[in-house]
Amino acid sequence: MSEVSARLNHDYAMLSQKLLQHAPKAGLYESDIAGLSFARRDDPERRQNVLIAPGVGLMVQGGKQAVLGTREIEYHRGQYLVSCVDMPSSFRVICSPDKPCLTVILRL
Repeated sequence: MSEVSARLNHDYAMLSQKLLQHAPKAGLYESDIAGLSFARRDDPERRQNVLIAPGVGLMVQGGKQAVLGTREIEYHRGQYLVSCVDMPSSFRVICSPDKPCLTVILRL
């Protein structure tokens, strides 16, 4: 493993621990900063239908399999989704019991 990869792994592990403190169970948690929230999802079997508001979602731990229109995408730790308009979506999370799916969301 390269030094850069090791540092990224360490940084994502630290960020995951911080997010778990703010998101002790599954749900969406608003921060004190306007537009910034954290999502925790624990159930990989449950498909959810949502309306994605304009914003950026950074995957911190786990992943998502999403359907946007007719396109299926999958994204994981370190990847992000940018939405410039309200967008209907369906997704399921990729997680394990000891590593829930964690996302940082910044609404535009």
